[in-house]
Amino acid sequence: MSIDTVSDPKKDTNVITTNGASGATTTATATAASGSTPPLLIHSTTSTPKGSNKIITKGTGSSKNKEKGYNNSSVGNSHNTHNSSSKNTKGSLSKARSIGKSINLSTKFNDSYALIFPNAIPVKQVLWGLDPLNKVWRYCSVVYARPKKKNSKKELPLFYSLNTYKNDIQNKVNQEINTTNLTMQASDYDYYVHWESFDRRLDCWLSYEQLRLLDSYPDDGYPIIKNMEKNGSDQEHLGIDKEYLKEHEENTKLKTINQIRFGSYLVDTWYFSPYPKEYQNVDVLYICEFCLCFFKVEKELIRHIRRCEIRHPPGNEIYRNERNSIFEIDGNYFRIYCENLCFLSKLFLDHKTLKHRVNLFLFYVITEIDEYGYHITGYFSKEKYSKNNVSCILTLPQHQKKGYGKFLINFSYFLSQTEKRTGTPERPLSDLGVASYMAYWYETLLKVLLNYNQISVQELSEITSIEINDILTCLEEKDIFKTAPNGDIIYYINPKQMEFVLSKLNQKHYDLCKSKLHWVSYDYHLALYE
Repeated sequence: MSIDTVSDPKKDTNVITTNGASGATTTATATAASGSTPPLLIHSTTSTPKGSNKIITKGTGSSKNKEKGYNNSSVGNSHNTHNSSSKNTKGSLSKARSIGKSINLSTKFNDSYALIFPNAIPVKQVLWGLDPLNKVWRYCSVVYARPKKKNSKKELPLFYSLNTYKNDIQNKVNQEINTTNLTMQASDYDYYVHWESFDRRLDCWLSYEQLRLLDSYPDDGYPIIKNMEKNGSDQEHLGIDKEYLKEHEENTKLKTINQIRFGSYLVDTWYFSPYPKEYQNVDVLYICEFCLCFFKVEKELIRHIRRCEIRHPPGNEIYRNERNSIFEIDGNYFRIYCENLCFLSKLFLDHKTLKHRVNLFLFYVITEIDEYGYHITGYFSKEKYSKNNVSCILTLPQHQKKGYGKFLINFSYFLSQTEKRTGTPERPLSDLGVASYMAYWYETLLKVLLNYNQISVQELSEITSIEINDILTCLEEKDIFKTAPNGDIIYYINPKQMEFVLSKLNQKHYDLCKSKLHWVSYDYHLALYE
C-alpha cells in the first residue's frame, strides 16, 4: 500500500507504499457486538481524567482491551492472500502427506546454493557489510551469490531467473568457469545481502571487498553500527500464514529488475515482480508511461512512443481538479492495462500477489495533467462486492512526498461517504501503509473532535466513514483515549495535539468537492449488467 515516504528509508521515521492482503475483517467493539449503544466520548480539558467527566452510556469497559484493528504486513496494500487459500502451498501440502519425509525448502535451497556456487560464503551467514548509501558498516546476511569476472575480458553471468532449473544454472556457471580456466573462491563472487532489521526493499548486491567477517572489524575509517534497531517491520508479517510467508520470501528473494525507465524518470525498484520470463534479469526495464507496455531495449520503447496514441488511462474520468484527474478502470473491460499496472506496482510492494484475476477489481488511477497528457502518479484498487474501500494502494516513488498518498486515502473515504457506508483497507498493511493510514485517521478525527464536547464513536464513524475499530485503534495509539478511575472513557486532546491540528487547518489543502465528482457506485448500478 503508498503512499508517502521519506528520503532515507533506513531511518526510523513514519513513512507510506502500501500493501494489503485480502481476507481480513475488522473486529467490532464489545458494545457493538452486544447490540448496545457505542460509548459516548466526553471532551476533557485537563491532562488528568476527573471523575466528573463521564460517559453517559453504561457498561463500557476500557477500549484498550479491544483487539487492534491493523495487523500490518508489506504497498500498501495489495491483492494478498493469507487466509485459507494461502495454505495451498508446497510447504503445507507436504504436511498433509501421511507417508514419506517432507523436505524443508530452505534446506533444499542451501544444498543447491552450495553446488551452484562452490566455495562461496554460505547463505544466511551474518557479516559486516558496507552500506553503499550511508557509507557505514552494519549487519547483513547473505541471500544469494553471482560469479564476477576475474582475469578475463568475458563477464560471467550475473544472476538467473528464479524459475531456472538448478542443473541449468550449474551447467552455465561451470561452462563459464571452464572456458576461462578459473578456480572459484569466496572472493570471486558478488553477494546479494539483506540488511538486518531493515525492509527487503533495501537489499542490494555487494562485492566481496565490501564484506567483513564478524570477528574482524572494518578498519577503513567508516562508522560501525553495532546495535540492530528494530524499525517495526517485523510486525509487517502479523496475520500471514507462516508457510505462505516462507514460500513467498523464497520465490521473491532476488530483484531481477534493478531499475525502470518510466517517462523522464529512472527509478530504482524495491522488490521482485513476476513480469514474463523474457523480461526478467535485466538491468533496466523500459515502460510506456501512458499504456504501461514494457520493453527490454530502449530503442523498442522509442519506436513504440512514436506510434502510441494513448495519452490517458482507459476507463471513465470521474474526478478532476486544477492539476489532477482520477480515472475509474474496470478490470473486466481493460484487462491488459490492469495487469500491467499490477506488474508495475509489484516492483514497489512486497506482499502483493497477482494470482487473482483483475476482473474482480476496480482501479482508481490518479494522474498529473500537462500539455503532453495525463501522467500516472499512483493508484488504489478495491474489490467488487467488498466492504473494504481499498485493496491495494501505491504512490510511485518519483511522486512520493507530494501528498498523493494522503489524497488517495482521502478519495477512497470520499467514495465511501458518497455510498453512505463505512470503509476500511484490507489487512495486513505494509509498514508504509500503516504510517499513512494512521496519519490520515489521526488528522481527520482530531478535526472532528475539535468541534464537539461530547460525541459517540458511532457518530464519529458516520461523520468520517472510518470504521469503529479503526477509530479505536487510532485514538488508543495516539493516547487520546483516557480511562477515568470509575472505568468510564473520555478523550483528551493535549496542547501539542491541539497545535498540530490547528496547523493543519491553516495549511492549504486540495479538499475534495462533491460537485467535481461524476461517479456511480458499482455495487448499485454497474453490477446489475454483469
